[in-house]
Amino acid sequence: GGKSIITGDESGIVQVLNAENGNVEREFEPGSPVRDVDIGPDGKLLAIARENGLITIVDIQNPRPNGYNLTLTGRLTVADFSPNGQWMAAGSDSGTVTVWNLSNRKIYSSGRHKGEVLAIQFSPNSRFVVSGGADNYAVGFDTQKGEEVFRLLHSDWVEDVTFPLNGSWLATASDDARVRLWDINLGRERLIMFQDGAITNVKISSDEKWIAATGEDKTVRVWSVYTGVEMLQIPLKAFGSVLGFSNDNKHLVSSDGNGNISIWDISGMIAPVNYIQFDKLIWISKFTPSGNTLIAADANRVWMLNPEELPNLGSRPPNDSALEFKNNIYDLVISPDSQWTGISTYENEYFIHNLNTRVSTRVNPSTDANALAFSVDSSRFLAGTVDGDIEIWDVKTANQVNSINIGDSILSITTSPAGIAIGIKDKIVILDTNADQKLLELEAPGENQFLAFNSDGSMLASASSSGQIQIWEQTNGKIEILKTVKKQQPYSIAFNPQGNLLAVATVNNVHLIDTASGEEVSRIPHKGIVYNVSFSPDGTILATASLKLIQLWDVSGLQKLNTADLIETACSRLIWNFSSSEWNVMFGDQTYTKLCKNLPVP
Repeated sequence: GGKSIITGDESGIVQVLNAENGNVEREFEPGSPVRDVDIGPDGKLLAIARENGLITIVDIQNPRPNGYNLTLTGRLTVADFSPNGQWMAAGSDSGTVTVWNLSNRKIYSSGRHKGEVLAIQFSPNSRFVVSGGADNYAVGFDTQKGEEVFRLLHSDWVEDVTFPLNGSWLATASDDARVRLWDINLGRERLIMFQDGAITNVKISSDEKWIAATGEDKTVRVWSVYTGVEMLQIPLKAFGSVLGFSNDNKHLVSSDGNGNISIWDISGMIAPVNYIQFDKLIWISKFTPSGNTLIAADANRVWMLNPEELPNLGSRPPNDSALEFKNNIYDLVISPDSQWTGISTYENEYFIHNLNTRVSTRVNPSTDANALAFSVDSSRFLAGTVDGDIEIWDVKTANQVNSINIGDSILSITTSPAGIAIGIKDKIVILDTNADQKLLELEAPGENQFLAFNSDGSMLASASSSGQIQIWEQTNGKIEILKTVKKQQPYSIAFNPQGNLLAVATVNNVHLIDTASGEEVSRIPHKGIVYNVSFSPDGTILATASLKLIQLWDVSGLQKLNTADLIETACSRLIWNFSSSEWNVMFGDQTYTKLCKNLPVP
């Protein structure tokens, strides 16, 4: 209830303090250095774990408590009360882990560690107790079965163990500089995250979005629980000590070995509103223009998903996919009327699929086609070949109706009410909406692998393999460059329906670009290559595909970058200033003490 604070010290004294005024309300003298104190869930029982291997259970509220002792073999190192108050567990320096059922005083051994027990923690439902040891193992004991149920191997000592509130998985921190997330039912590793030294403390936010850890590398790092992507790195002046999230998860408290305590505002960190977990690498996630379906593809399978009907965060798609092909899928495009998809495979197979009848018809371009699209009226299917031909089929009959040669291998196609844009090396070719004739050519250096029109065709974006992104504006029959932006190699681009934002997918990030200014206004960290980005038709949700996840982001909630605060923000993350050589490399020949004037100069 928060009315009292329990403390235990090296002299063996345990005190109950009034949290409002600090007065000592009760005092116990177990007689041996206290290694842990735990309060039962009802606030009545207190467990005092002592170095000599005794755990004394007393009634906190009884002024003259009649307690009893639990005995452990060896010098006690760690102990934990179960959340339901029925169990007590403790570990020793000799490697023994003992579990007591407090209702009947029955004693269980969860198996031995071949070395000191360093951490112990019950799951929120009190079913499992997991211990970490100097033998590199985290060992799980099932209180219902009364036996060990898993043993998780690490590369070095397991220093800490913690559970989220739902208890379906656990996190371990190890001296091997890794934080690992484990599926508790399968005993299988879900995610792994790295620091640069031994990790001694790990915490999970109560909303289960963030995991924070610290240790010998003098940093605190915060990762996304969903993907393992690092969201924040906090510098410390000494080795990391203990961590804590505030109850509302808007703040993180960090401490170091010198006694410094810092409070960090983490409310600006962004998490997806939902995500979908797949079994294989996910290549494609695209909203249909109608907005009622999100089409996803991994390997040789295609799913038609309703984002509003996903049962819960991290749900998996149905076992039976809507479409399954013999070979892995290379590309997928959707018609503007949301009735058709065009699909190609890595074995140069090409299909027109009717989303209503679920019938697929194969078409056969004259040679390999790396670019697909539908006409703006959805009546034609276009394939751009390596020989420079745009070959066109009637979607209902699957008969080829036209072909036009561009003159070079076609890398990308996009269509709009204003025309068809074709990406080739060093050029973008504009055709009329029927692909009957060439209207003009735009100089665009590099291999123009990605093209996107905004909804009315007044803006065109191109992205080359070198990372150059050009935003073009069409007025009075002319197309001119509005902005040029340089990023990492892109893997997908998409306009939002309003045309004021361009999403650019790269390795480890999705960048949101303001189309008018060309400035980056927000950045979404990911892990690995982001293969696809797609806005919902109303522009409120952005879907991203990376690794084995599709993540759905609330666009309005994305943190906006404020370039005016970048220097102040950077200085708040540094322990000391840049050296003169570092400053000159990054900022030019200036007085380098100007950047962070309150920090020491090396």
